[in-house]
Amino acid sequence: MGRTLAPYSMQIEAIEERLKKFRRGLRREDQTALDSIMRAARYQLQSGVLAASPNPFDSVALSALIDQERRLCAYQSEIEDLRNQLQVLGKEFSVVRSMAV
Repeated sequence: MGRTLAPYSMQIEAIEERLKKFRRGLRREDQTALDSIMRAARYQLQSGVLAASPNPFDSVALSALIDQERRLCAYQSEIEDLRNQLQVLGKEFSVVRSMAV
């Protein structure tokens, strides 16, 4: 028996092809964002293959959301680290300032 679904990588290409005119209508920074979403979908290629969904856009959208969540968590961690560094610097500044008086 033959395949019932096209290979996932070809499905992603077909989605990109369908979105060409839409992409062209976007502002440049939004085109970059859409390109990033599609890169995220290709990055998660193996999970899309395993899902074998008749609607590959589901996998593309979820891949993009996973990528965004991963980045958001990294940014939140980085912000927390910067806050901690700022607190340490603030305490050090207070000590130096009190010594100068």
